[in-house]
Amino acid sequence: MTEHDSPTGLSRRGFVVGGASVAASVAIWTGSAAPAFAAATPTLPGEKSRKANQTTNVGKKPYDNIEVDIKGDLARIFVPQSVKPGQSTPVPVVWFYHAPQSTHDAMNGGFLWNAEYVVDQGWIAICQTAGGAAWTNSVAEKAQLDGWAYVNSVFPVRDNLLRATSGGGALACGVYATRAIPKLRGIYLVNGVYDLWATYAYNGRDAIGPAFGYNETLIKQRNPAIAPQSAWKGANIRVVYSVAPGVDTTVPPKDHSLALIAKAKPVASEASSRTHTLGHTQPSWAWGDSITAFKRWVS
Repeated sequence: MTEHDSPTGLSRRGFVVGGASVAASVAIWTGSAAPAFAAATPTLPGEKSRKANQTTNVGKKPYDNIEVDIKGDLARIFVPQSVKPGQSTPVPVVWFYHAPQSTHDAMNGGFLWNAEYVVDQGWIAICQTAGGAAWTNSVAEKAQLDGWAYVNSVFPVRDNLLRATSGGGALACGVYATRAIPKLRGIYLVNGVYDLWATYAYNGRDAIGPAFGYNETLIKQRNPAIAPQSAWKGANIRVVYSVAPGVDTTVPPKDHSLALIAKAKPVASEASSRTHTLGHTQPSWAWGDSITAFKRWVS
């Protein structure tokens, strides 16, 4: 699965279990005045580098783009300058999950617009490398848990929201199905992997196998799709997948988006979907659609 760094922004990974125009997709944001930069975000624990005083493309909101090391795993965090470490008011955090071949720098590429839309809401966005191509193995799991512990120690968190594309869907689905981190309000998948074993068996043996030492029993055990239906009780889920004439052949919807919706819908609070015809390419309208869903889930 390849990572597209254009308006297609892909995502990635796995976890333990027991297009419309840009103008059309940004209509929910207003205001174009030049930003008034507040004080920059104080140096964060483990900070490696930053691009300070950035401005979102749509809402013209000031933020700091900060790279941090979380116990050996690099992460990129977009912090609105309206949010300060240790403040009394908690804020939502959106976790981005990228494709296996990518890193935390996906938030400077394919996820950039979507992450800036998060900043426009006054929320924090984070993307971890989380073990590279670790998919759902213990490396990816530990990185996710360490990431949550880090964010929760620095910022007051009101809600956690998951945003994944491509192979990143596996980790995001595993995190949600197991409630591995608290305060989970919803998951938004674009062409996302849900059934790790189906991906491995279909076209991903050499992409997924190394993370598990080609141990097929282990892959099956750590497949988010084996979670019982009860794991999705009360969940908020929205999937974006492709239909003819441009059906996704990399992550076939019948094995992933449609299978997840079919399992979750009887017990979920929301299990909705939207389609496109771009194959495994992400439609640009997903940026705005994801924020609309997130706002619905945290209201």
